[in-house]
Amino acid sequence: MTAILLTAILLSPILNLGIGFFYASKNPKLPNSLAIRSSILGLIIASLAVIWVYVQGPLESTLLGFADLGFSIRLDRLNGLLLFMINLIAFIVFRYSRNYMDGDSREAAFSAMLALTVALIQFFVLSGNLLLLALSWFGTSMALQRLLLFYRQRERARLAARKKFVVARIADILLLSALALIYSEFHTAQLAEIFKQLEAGAWSAQLNAAAILMVLAAALKAVQIPFHSWLLEVMETPTPVSALLHAGLINAGPYLIIRFSPLISGTESASLLLLCIGALSALYGTAVAPTQPAIKTSLAYSTIGHMGFSLMLSGLGLYSAALLHLMAHSFYKAHSFLSSGSQIDRYRNDQWCSPVPEPSLNRLLMAITLALLIFSGVLALRGGLEGMSFALQIVAAIIALGTSVLLFKSFEEGIQLRARFLLILRATLVVLSFFILEDLIHLALAPEIAATPELSTGQKALSLSVLLAFTILALGAYFLPKQYRASSRFRAMEIHLRNGFYLSVLTDRLFGSLKRANS
Repeated sequence: MTAILLTAILLSPILNLGIGFFYASKNPKLPNSLAIRSSILGLIIASLAVIWVYVQGPLESTLLGFADLGFSIRLDRLNGLLLFMINLIAFIVFRYSRNYMDGDSREAAFSAMLALTVALIQFFVLSGNLLLLALSWFGTSMALQRLLLFYRQRERARLAARKKFVVARIADILLLSALALIYSEFHTAQLAEIFKQLEAGAWSAQLNAAAILMVLAAALKAVQIPFHSWLLEVMETPTPVSALLHAGLINAGPYLIIRFSPLISGTESASLLLLCIGALSALYGTAVAPTQPAIKTSLAYSTIGHMGFSLMLSGLGLYSAALLHLMAHSFYKAHSFLSSGSQIDRYRNDQWCSPVPEPSLNRLLMAITLALLIFSGVLALRGGLEGMSFALQIVAAIIALGTSVLLFKSFEEGIQLRARFLLILRATLVVLSFFILEDLIHLALAPEIAATPELSTGQKALSLSVLLAFTILALGAYFLPKQYRASSRFRAMEIHLRNGFYLSVLTDRLFGSLKRANS
């Protein structure tokens, strides 16, 4: 039965791989139709696989290779859940692109490239050996490069692809260096054996270096600042590519950290670095995204912030919460890009029908009080703060801030009672869902991820600083006097935010992109 399941789980990746390399150009609809069927097959098998590994435990195929390096897949609770999500998002993207690319002269080629990219993502998640992990990591990057250059004649597409290529190669070098150090330390490339030795307490300065290199590679893959500018310039690609990029490919960085959580959690310096990088990018994306006039650019900055938040959660040792956030972001961002046209219409309608209310300190205090009451009620159902780690308390406080901002709308003047009730109910469901889903994922994935470590004094101080920064960012504008909001300094800050504090210009100069674009 084990061999049958391992063979079945490879059917969808192999089919997508075949579509990518052997598509029929004479029948433009065929690659897309096959890819849709492959995704449905993958969904069914992934569903069965998740149930099987939850009951029977992890599965691992026989190694095909030499010197313990080669092709080997591993199926466990963690990647089974991710594989289900990948197949579902792939199905949605393929189905959307069927109409989106209809009539395009290169429709078949596009569907084939998309299928190849999905296949490499599937192999990356299923990797049970360091060599397959490295090859699929590199392969997804090169497949994305081809998709970014689908309309090669567009100058902005070439500019974005050039910058992305440089950043990706740096990430490749960092990851290969980390994997080489791990292989040198354990003399094995099988993930199961590596994790077993890490759990046994095997540690050295070499592993510390490997953890730091892996954090840097994941940060670059997850478009963390200041190497994020290429993501803002990929708007020339077809919309299905943007959806797959933001909902799937960029997740490789946070997934790598969660997959190697036994390594990362054992190195305080790596966790601290992860916390710093993630928190800075999360704050940056949260501050800049709302100021963007273009919806896709705003979504790109949002992705930077969300990926940073996921890495920050991993830096705090909350790997189950990081995975929950990763999955929620994937579905949210796929929907946002595929429905970006209707989102623009909805935004214009909201702007027309709902004038922006004046910030009110009294309404804000009422919103904060109501948010605290909701959290107190949910925590009471959960058993109070007992058993809740310091890291989870910090994250809960950040979510409470977001809930306060949401509840602020319920105290606007003239809002209907039914709408006010629905906003309060929605906020309550958000808080309740977070704790329930986080507990469920933590319970389900406990054998696959590292336990939440006790934070050091430095990590606690940094996490409190992050909480303070989120508080100022979320609520600070409501405390500003009206005269200051109308001042030239405030308007200048808005301009700086809209331009992302000009970090893109700095990276353009670093890569020489501006000079080449103007030549």
